[in-house]
Amino acid sequence: MFMCSSATRLISDACDRRLAVRELVTLRFHVTICPHCRRYRQQLAVIQRLVQLCTGDHLSPEAVSASVRRVLKRQGLDPDAFPRS
Repeated sequence: MFMCSSATRLISDACDRRLAVRELVTLRFHVTICPHCRRYRQQLAVIQRLVQLCTGDHLSPEAVSASVRRVLKRQGLDPDAFPRS
């Protein structure tokens, strides 16, 4: 049986490498039926996007803040619920 621990490992691995067809099919099936792993995948995608936005040297702090707020809103999250730096 494919467990959530295996799914989260593959979700993380997919950030760094291309998954094999068997891994991809197994993961897609699991994420389809598991709301927890589906949410983890969504959260990881948000984190990746935020890191990409925040690592740009050419961006002002205001631009980063505005971009972060947009990403959070797109994910259905309340930007005001997160602390500001």
